[in-house]
Order: sequence, then C-alpha cells, then structure tokens
Amino acid sequence: MFDLPTHLPNELPTHLPNQPTHTEPVQEPTEDILDEEQQAKPNPNEPIYIPGTNITLQTEEDIAKWIEERKKKWPSKQVVAKKLEQKQSEIQQKEDRKRPAESKEAPGKRTKAVCRFYQQNKKCKFGNKCKNLHVIEANPLAGHELTHYKRTVNGIPVLIPKLYSNRTHNTPSKSSLFKHLISRDQSVENDQIIEFIKFLDKQGLIDHNVHI
Repeated sequence: MFDLPTHLPNELPTHLPNQPTHTEPVQEPTEDILDEEQQAKPNPNEPIYIPGTNITLQTEEDIAKWIEERKKKWPSKQVVAKKLEQKQSEIQQKEDRKRPAESKEAPGKRTKAVCRFYQQNKKCKFGNKCKNLHVIEANPLAGHELTHYKRTVNGIPVLIPKLYSNRTHNTPSKSSLFKHLISRDQSVENDQIIEFIKFLDKQGLIDHNVHI
C-alpha cells in the first residue's frame, strides 16, 4: 500500500478560484435620489406654461390669448411699412442737414443777356418787349472793322464778312486775271447773300434777337 504525497493539501478549499471571497451588500436608493427623480417627472395635474409667458394652452380662452400675444409680437405688413417709412424719413432729414446753406436760400433773379442786335444796330424789332438788355457799347464795330464791312438792309445796318479782302482792293491792272475773276465772283456771291437775307427778313424768318 503506497503512501500519499506529503505536499498535497490535507484540507479541501472552502471556495472556488473564480468565486469572490465575500459578497458586498446591495445599496438601496436613498430618499434624496427618490425625491430628485420625482421632481424631474412632470406632474400631469399641474398646468404647463409656454416658456417666457404665463399662458397655458388648456382651454380655448388660453389658446385665444396665446394667439393674441403672437400677433402683437409678430410684425404685420403695416408695421413693417411704417418702420420703413420712418427710416427713410430719418435718412432724408440727415441729407437735408448736410446740404449747404446756399441750397436753402431762394435763387436769385436770372441775369439778362445783352441784345447783340440792338448793340450793333441801335434798333430791335421787339422794342421794350425784348427779353434782353438794350445796351450800346462805345464802339461796337471796333472789333469787326478788319473782318467785316457794314451795309444797310431795309434801313438796318448789317455786318458783312470780308472774304478775300486783300484781293478786292486790288485793281484789275495791278492784279492777275485769276484774281480779278475771283474778286468779281465774290462780289456776285455777296450780292446774292444780301438779297437772300432781305427776302428772309420780309418773310419774318429772321430773328433780330441774335446772341453772339
């Protein structure tokens, strides 16, 4: 009969290797935790208010009151148009303040121009009804003596431009035939222009109130 080895345990283990040695007691919820949970749960008997107001939607009156409050806060077309009109009015007032003082003053009377026809000829068909001033210069023909010569048309002196003036003063004997022909043609053209001006004046198509 063989002897058992001495290194083997003589006593059996009281617990398994994976089994905890002792069990911890399960903590039951305290009264404070229960109170917080009860407060978090909504009470079906209490009314629910709309955030930011003291209105509840439990009755038809509450719903009507809530709709009225929404209408007051929601801008209508009339309110938007009124605000836009006020803003435009403020902008216009600011622009009026920025304008210089000269723009607010009444504009002065328009200065009249000088009637050139009366200034040159001392006559005007409009007389005192002329819109321009009748002023006579000391020597109105001083600036036209070199380029114009004066002729009378129906009793009214008219300034005629001098074209080829250096040729008209030359006699045929001292000038070439070409220059003489040009001078004669120019004289004929001037006569035709004068006759045409007379015709226009008789027809009343010439405005004597000429501005130069």
